[in-house]
Amino acid sequence: DMAGLQQLPSLQVEAVASLLTMASDLASATSLCSDDAFRMIRQLFQKSEEEIVYPMSQVLLHLTKCQSAKPWLSDEHLLLSVVRVVSKASCLMVKKELAKVVEAVVQCCSDLMNASTKEQLAKELLKVEGETAGVEAQASQHLASARRLISY
Repeated sequence: DMAGLQQLPSLQVEAVASLLTMASDLASATSLCSDDAFRMIRQLFQKSEEEIVYPMSQVLLHLTKCQSAKPWLSDEHLLLSVVRVVSKASCLMVKKELAKVVEAVVQCCSDLMNASTKEQLAKELLKVEGETAGVEAQASQHLASARRLISY
């Protein structure tokens, strides 16, 4: 519930901190494998505030190690939101970290993505990869790697 409070960013930061704590423990991470939890995660990625999206990138990175999270991680809307935030991030470290997460999610979940999701994601990755290339080379490389993984 705290994640949805648009007017109270400090509560959103608290919610993100709680999610990160849960995701970093594999036993607790499985409790995040639900429609409600991933709805909250998607909502948090709709924002582009770096104090929210950076720790959220860490949440997703931890969840790539949780087998139960794969069906939710492979969600087209979540992935496209994260890729779009890469484009919007002004801090190069955040941009790179988000791109690394996109690559990790694609590596762990591409087998669950349907052709339409892969096609949409590949288009968005190519676009953001081009925007990022001259700004943050490592981020661009992570995005290119993710695109190659779903293009084959």
